[in-house]
Amino acid sequence: DLVLLDLRMPQMDGLELLAAVQRLKASLNPVLTTIMVSAYGDMGNIRRAMNAGAFDFLTKPMDFQDIKITLDKAVEHVRQLKSALEKEQLAQEALRKANEELEMRVEARTAELEKANTQLHQEIMERKQWEEALKRSEKRIRNIIEKAPIGIHVTDENGIFEFVNPACCRSYCYSPEELIGKHFTQVVPEDQHEFLTDSYNRFADGQAEILGEEWEIENRDGEKLTVLADAARVIGYDGHPKTVTFITDITNRKQMEQE
Repeated sequence: DLVLLDLRMPQMDGLELLAAVQRLKASLNPVLTTIMVSAYGDMGNIRRAMNAGAFDFLTKPMDFQDIKITLDKAVEHVRQLKSALEKEQLAQEALRKANEELEMRVEARTAELEKANTQLHQEIMERKQWEEALKRSEKRIRNIIEKAPIGIHVTDENGIFEFVNPACCRSYCYSPEELIGKHFTQVVPEDQHEFLTDSYNRFADGQAEILGEEWEIENRDGEKLTVLADAARVIGYDGHPKTVTFITDITNRKQMEQE
């Protein structure tokens, strides 16, 4: 589940191997998580590794506490991925069985028209149970998002917050009620408006995603943060485009690298 990969190796360097692992990830292990390790800790190598799919980057010589913190985060990340996959597989299996049972009932109704009313009532009741199960599954997935260690927020096509998780609220120092319904420029200092607006405008120009960008932001308390931002444009249930942004606070890591 967890791979520690050196950047400099003979025959194939760590970035090449990381790319190969990412290509085979779906067939090998969908929760496979890679931590890159190297004495070459410049920002270029770090950015290339993170853009290639690395979960984190450790710079040699490594402090034991730094290793322990990184591994703990990676293990928790893998655990959450496994839990989400298991729930998804259970939901898919339940849906497959429900579809098979529905097809059998349709055939039975065709052959036995006199039982149509009874079978229809039974189908409605079972569909309600399936919908309730789906709602429970959605609730479990939402709980995972709520407990995720990285900040997650969703904005509409105009930049209005529609969803924020607790980690995002902690980064910006706002409550969910203070963020939902507000434009993102209302919760960051004015000198950051142009930078963030430029990032969001890239979606309007046809860019589908932003991967591994380092953003320097300032929260409500005036604390300056360095975050690793990943964002994607998706189409919501209402048919309108949304921007889903994942923010990983790497302030402490940056400070340790500088030290």
